[in-house]
Amino acid sequence: MKRINYFPLLVALMFSALVQAQDPVYEVNLASIAFLSIGLDENCQAEIIPSMVLSGDFDVDGDGFSPPDSLFTIVIFDGDQTNGNILDGCGEFNYNVMWDPSVIGPDDLDGLITGEDDTPAIFVVPPTAQTGL
Repeated sequence: MKRINYFPLLVALMFSALVQAQDPVYEVNLASIAFLSIGLDENCQAEIIPSMVLSGDFDVDGDGFSPPDSLFTIVIFDGDQTNGNILDGCGEFNYNVMWDPSVIGPDDLDGLITGEDDTPAIFVVPPTAQTGL
């Protein structure tokens, strides 16, 4: 009877498991900023990023790695939720922040964001009529 040696196969499987890259896991301890005012640009819009609406520790485990903005999803309920993290127009709007499963932390967070028109007013003085011409 021929004996089969599985040792080389076992070693190869163990080595391949060690070499495979693992998806990073980020541990956070965050809270939403409950009330936030944002100045709008000339198009009456503002792009909202996670660090603007979240506060706390983005690196709880202390490994020096924080989750990139791409792992967070911000939805602003401003009448156009299709553009996600873009605040459209003046007024008060609820927002929600969700994150990828690779980010370990509290559940989704909510808050209220106010869009403000910070464009300086332009005063136009009409020309005065000249007399005696």
